[in-house]
Amino acid sequence: MNIILFTVLFFVRADHIPEFKAALDFNQINSFKQHILKPIITLIQGAHLPLDIQMKQSFPLIGKVELEINEVYLQELTLNWDDTFIMPYQNKEDSIILQLRQTNITIEAFTRLVFGGWQVLNTGTVFKLQNLDFSLVIQFDPTTSKRSWGFKPIIKYVDIALTRMQFIMDNVIIPPQAGINAFVDLLTPMIIKQTKKMILQVASPALGVLSQNQRLQIAQQLGDYMYQFQITFTQPPSVIYGQTTFMSLQLDIQIENVDTGNGCPIFDTGSLPNRVHSHQALELILGGNIIDQLLWLLIDSKKLDLTIDNSMLENIDLPISLTTNGMKLIIPDFYEAYGPDKGIYIRIYGQTAEQQMYIRSGRLLGAMTVMMDFIVDTNSSNYPNNKSDCESCVIAYTAEVELGVMVTLYNKSPQLFAASVMLVKIIDIDQTSGELLTVQQLSIMQTLNSLVGALLPSINQDLQKGIQNPFIGFFGLKEIDITMGDSFISLGVVLNE
Repeated sequence: MNIILFTVLFFVRADHIPEFKAALDFNQINSFKQHILKPIITLIQGAHLPLDIQMKQSFPLIGKVELEINEVYLQELTLNWDDTFIMPYQNKEDSIILQLRQTNITIEAFTRLVFGGWQVLNTGTVFKLQNLDFSLVIQFDPTTSKRSWGFKPIIKYVDIALTRMQFIMDNVIIPPQAGINAFVDLLTPMIIKQTKKMILQVASPALGVLSQNQRLQIAQQLGDYMYQFQITFTQPPSVIYGQTTFMSLQLDIQIENVDTGNGCPIFDTGSLPNRVHSHQALELILGGNIIDQLLWLLIDSKKLDLTIDNSMLENIDLPISLTTNGMKLIIPDFYEAYGPDKGIYIRIYGQTAEQQMYIRSGRLLGAMTVMMDFIVDTNSSNYPNNKSDCESCVIAYTAEVELGVMVTLYNKSPQLFAASVMLVKIIDIDQTSGELLTVQQLSIMQTLNSLVGALLPSINQDLQKGIQNPFIGFFGLKEIDITMGDSFISLGVVLNE
């Protein structure tokens, strides 16, 4: 049976359709798990482990034994990748199991050992755990807490088996180390039992409290603003069995500009397929709302801000130039108001609003609104080198411009994304301010569309060279295939063998 871990991420409210899906093929998880877990293992080397073991036990001939182990730090962790698995658990819909086999772990801890009334150890020690077998079952329970993740993970079952635990220490009083190791062999079952008890009675409740009282939030600085991404599961993760077996996750995300209080709008843009390509190790399917959210972030963070000057048009065959002389025949208003030989800047910047794009027939299309300033340098002795600090510049004309946009994305190679801008056209323009109030809007539209049309070949030439995928090489990613369908973009991930 082909087992698929299928992830449905709802990036809209709970009563809306999913806007993000992911599918992870369990049959390829053996290669995927190494690329994911190896960086994590490297990161946690030397980490403090929340273990505090205190045991008291009486043994024949020895008497009362006391063992305390705390201040535990992970020194080394080695996994047997062929025997490491994440799988559904016993055909249950709400549980998964993590299994590790033949794992070797080295930890450093402070140990106090007393037996027969004699303190044998009270020092730092090193434990080498050899051929450790570990199984952990996690169950996902629903919750109604408004501050929660939307579900509560519970550790339902822990099993630990240990072939050998070697005990290395300094400043040993009595007996010799070999004797201590023999004694540790005697205590190993008790240590394992105590560890399992701590995981079930301490770690699991702590994880539950965290999931109930700490929202999944990510803060990210973009431009001059701080944004908060709040993520909530609309229902607990669940395993769904059928012709393919997959885990379903449903998420709701809310994006807010922390500094201004602006919230990202949400649209419904059509249903998404469960899968487009079944042969990839991992497939991400993005709905149109994800594009809308990215566009909103781009505009709200003021990252969409471009100023065009005459020097940028030198290598383009245009019947106009960005000077009052060069635009005199088409738009005489600037020449008449400010005189000859004055440089003109065109600034294009975003306006925070509900911008909605659609994915149709393999193309990204829609209408978006931007603001446009025509700025005249009334001195022009330093034009166009005074773009960022122009004391002699005036905003002659400001308009709200509605653009029609059509773009297609594709793979130029396994490592390169490419794009082609098929259409950018001004479909409406409305003056909002500026010194000049009599500019002919039809002339402005015709001029700008001619300018955009002349710029498109140069823009597409750069875009079609390809953009290096920054994720290639991370987590074993070999290539990412782009497919654009109706209302979705599919990103199929191919992993290294």
